[in-house]
This record gives sequence, C-alpha cells and structure tokens, in this order.
Amino acid sequence: MRTKLLIAAILLFAGLPFAVTGVHVTSAATLATPTPTPEKPLTKARVEALIEKLADSLPDAIIEIDGQVDYYVERWKERKDLVGKTKTQIIKILFADLQTQLDDEETLGFAWSNWTGQNPKNYPRSKDAPPKPKSTP
Repeated sequence: MRTKLLIAAILLFAGLPFAVTGVHVTSAATLATPTPTPEKPLTKARVEALIEKLADSLPDAIIEIDGQVDYYVERWKERKDLVGKTKTQIIKILFADLQTQLDDEETLGFAWSNWTGQNPKNYPRSKDAPPKPKSTP
C-alpha cells in the first residue's frame, strides 16, 4: 500500500510543474510536423515567368506539333485572371485549359508531372471540359 501511495505522489509531483506553468505536452510527431507556408499571390511579371517555365516543360508530344506551344503561351498570357493568384492556382487553371485541347492521357499526365512533380497518373480529371467532337471517318 505504501508503495502505491509513493508512486501516486511521484506521478502527481512530476506533472505539477506542467500544470502550474500551463505547459501543454504534445507528442513528438506533432512537434515534427512542419507548418505549411502559405503561397503568395504572383505579380504580372512572375505570372509571365511561370507561363514561360510551364511552356518550356510541356511534353514533346505537344512541342512537336508546329506552333502548338506558341498558341498556348499567347492564350495564357492574354488571360487577365491569373495575376494575384498563387502558383498552385495558376497551374490548376492552365492545366484545365490544356485539358480542353488535349485528350491524350499520357501527354496530360506527363505535363502534370512536369509542372507539379506529382505522379503522372494522378493528374486531375477535368469535369468542366467540354466533350471533344468525335472525328468522322
């Protein structure tokens, strides 16, 4: 009985400094989790630089089509809604635009992977893209 009482007293006093100071004890996993840094909205110059960088990393399947990259770059630079958005938001917007023009999943996946570093099989499928007309033989 005396041993149990002694253990209870030790446990009580061991936790007392935390209770008195108001220190909150958390797990090591919680302390090791980094807080994500919020992205900053991009200026016009940074948007244009991002567009050039994204265009340069388009897959060869798009680059090989004469004038295709220039078409996208001009189209994207004309957009007025990109300034003030974050890099992630802009990538999603421009990728959705790419999806309206391309239907090759491998090419889209490769572009997504180049732009984001994510698995090419996990690119977002556009629900808003209009269906492509079927070519008639």
